[in-house]
Amino acid sequence: MTRFEQHRRFLTRGVMSLDIAEREAIAREVRRQADFFTGFSEDEEALLRDIWSDLLNGTRELAFAGASVAAKS
Repeated sequence: MTRFEQHRRFLTRGVMSLDIAEREAIAREVRRQADFFTGFSEDEEALLRDIWSDLLNGTRELAFAGASVAAKS
């Protein structure tokens, strides 16, 4: 498996998870690796950054949905 495939799989696992803690752990790991998005072709980097954006936005949406449900209880 190439480095790109490993990174893509790692980010995708976060995107597919409904567990906010798992998503946040993956985001922390990416932020900890200063070179996470380096060393790829333009297209590969763009795809990884798109998946990254989906991960962050989806985490916010899950957190918001959870807060809304908690507020109704």
